[in-house]
Amino acid sequence: MSSYSSSGRRRPITRTEAEERALDKISREAEARMKLKRETREQARQGRYQLLEKKVEEDAEAYRHETASTSNTNGTSYNENQEQLHDKVIELQDRVQQVMFLYSQLDNEKSTLLYEVCDPASNWVVEKSTKITRLFYQSGMDLNYIRLRTVNHQLSEDAEHRDPQCLWYLKNDKKRGYSFCAS
Repeated sequence: MSSYSSSGRRRPITRTEAEERALDKISREAEARMKLKRETREQARQGRYQLLEKKVEEDAEAYRHETASTSNTNGTSYNENQEQLHDKVIELQDRVQQVMFLYSQLDNEKSTLLYEVCDPASNWVVEKSTKITRLFYQSGMDLNYIRLRTVNHQLSEDAEHRDPQCLWYLKNDKKRGYSFCAS
């Protein structure tokens, strides 16, 4: 059993192989979710840039056609066309800002909902972990220690099957200072 995993996380040597595999699995899943989220955001950003570039090119092409057809009339149409283009650019910038604002609102709502769902789960896990710890300290016998570790492992598996994303969230929420897989 190694004290290092392939993901580079340091862990004490005293952990069992099952715990190490579970932590590695949780870590890989979390990294995959974060990578997918980053890629999605990058794709959305690229799409917005492409739409903006396309719109600017269309406006520039329309402007060229308008200036070619009105170049023989008077000099005021050139200024009017520039003002129209400037107004369109400002309108597009406003649209992009609105979309970005809506995206951030959705992201905030998602975080809020995740917290609302995972908070009761965290209370449940903390309560069960506290009971296990209390039982462990009350009994100093090796047989009871083995039973408690088995129950703790079963509870961790139950919590993982119940909602793996919430369990990942709880294990990585360092602000709370909770320890869910005490050995």
